[in-house]
Amino acid sequence: MGVPEDEIGNLNFKEYYALMKRKQMADDAARLNAGYIYAAIHNTAAFGDPKRDAVQPSDIVPSMRQELPDLTKMSAKDQKAYMFAVFQGAGKKKRR
Repeated sequence: MGVPEDEIGNLNFKEYYALMKRKQMADDAARLNAGYIYAAIHNTAAFGDPKRDAVQPSDIVPSMRQELPDLTKMSAKDQKAYMFAVFQGAGKKKRR
């Protein structure tokens, strides 16, 4: 983690949290780099299943994993609200 073992016991909670966060970010960066290779091989494999779903490099990074809602199970009004939120973001204010 970049800190000698004998100094870890001297860290306060904020310093320890920052150290662990830095370690997690380094691990995520390494996983994302491996994810680029994984996605390139999976998505372009010549003899792979032609009906396979495409993968993203972030699929193997736990902190970046997002569960997307199934739009087919949503009402039309909910689908519209979801699509507006995706493309307009949370920054646009609703009219009243």
